[in-house]
Amino acid sequence: MAEAIRSALLVDYEVEAFVVGLPLRLDGSEGDQADKVRHFAERLEADTGLPVVFQDERLTSAQGERVMVEAGVSREKRRMALDRTAAALILQAYLDMNASEDRG
Repeated sequence: MAEAIRSALLVDYEVEAFVVGLPLRLDGSEGDQADKVRHFAERLEADTGLPVVFQDERLTSAQGERVMVEAGVSREKRRMALDRTAAALILQAYLDMNASEDRG
């Protein structure tokens, strides 16, 4: 049943690919967490048949924190929203990078 619901959501939202944040070290190398993310992405691709694209997620949490502070979001609400904000920044970075390719 859960698989049917997931499949229906992928169709309903016309999902073409998944954007997954890849946690690189500041020097650009990959560590243990990146290995875990790549393993997850392999399972996601196998389960859905859709491609997974990776987007560098370095410093997105710090950037998200800065954005929320500037917007006047309270410390408690920032803590609750940080992962969502970082995910939105990762997706926006992917879209921005690929928008120039789509126009070219």
